[in-house]
Amino acid sequence: MRTFISSLALILTAMPVLGQSPCSQLTVEHLQYDAFSPSAIELVVNNQSSDIFSYPSFTLVGTQGDTLAREQVSFFGIGNGPQAHYMVAEPGVTLPTGSFDATLLLFGGFGDTLYCTWDLTNISLCPPDTCIQAEVYLTNTGTLVDFFVVYWVTDTDSGAPITTGYMQMDTLSATQLDTLCLPPGNYMLDFSPFSPIDTNYVVGITTSYLFSIGTNTAQQQDPTPLDLEFSWYDACVDISNGLNEQVASELMMVIDHDLLRITDPAGTALGDITLWSSDGRLLRTRSTNSNVTELSMHGLATGILLARVVAPNGSVFTQRILIP
Repeated sequence: MRTFISSLALILTAMPVLGQSPCSQLTVEHLQYDAFSPSAIELVVNNQSSDIFSYPSFTLVGTQGDTLAREQVSFFGIGNGPQAHYMVAEPGVTLPTGSFDATLLLFGGFGDTLYCTWDLTNISLCPPDTCIQAEVYLTNTGTLVDFFVVYWVTDTDSGAPITTGYMQMDTLSATQLDTLCLPPGNYMLDFSPFSPIDTNYVVGITTSYLFSIGTNTAQQQDPTPLDLEFSWYDACVDISNGLNEQVASELMMVIDHDLLRITDPAGTALGDITLWSSDGRLLRTRSTNSNVTELSMHGLATGILLARVVAPNGSVFTQRILIP
């Protein structure tokens, strides 16, 4: 799933220095902290004019005329449609977490020409929502193959599990995405092991894959290819409402000798059950209208397996199972 970044929730008054066109047709859609760097600002502008604003760079200036952050030229121009830009805080400047006023400047020609200005009122660089949408992705840079993979996100400060999800890789697309929601904090993104687990795969997370690859294991040169440790809107942690209380599992899974017993204590039908090896192989399947079922573990090698239950109402439950 891909969802465009939410519009900027503040008052923007464009004051073009070149008249009503083309500055009036260049709108600011998004202005917030970069999700992975507290010293950077992510800016998304939408150009609906024919002007490309050649060699553009944006600068954010405070009310006292002091430069807060600026962008290094990285584009030949601003084409039609939305485009993401990144401004980095000036040395010695700490970007504010509360509301403030500022002016946004657009320069062209490697800083030689001032194209446009915007007066920004009541800016808040922290996202307005406690839980911010993210896209987890897995990219296969080698031979494309079909397999099923599960991932987990854990709070590295408390060790608490936050969420889990899954992807179905295939032979048509190198990259698969899944959407989740995270409050500001520090996390570990962990994929279930599958084969091969070397440089053929890149694990990553971003606010929107359409605009940015965010951060990934290739950038960080992570020694464990399927584990990605990252900070998420770190500057906004202290002002967020924190993590939601974790809800206890609705299903019970118990290994009794060579049987895996799965129970829904609420008495609801379990639905479709699958058991997967750590390298993505389907080992067992079962469909049931009962709230209790058993799967044979006979002949399975020791190690970690993944149990996945899809209830009749479409809800999905996954859990790691350790076979001693």
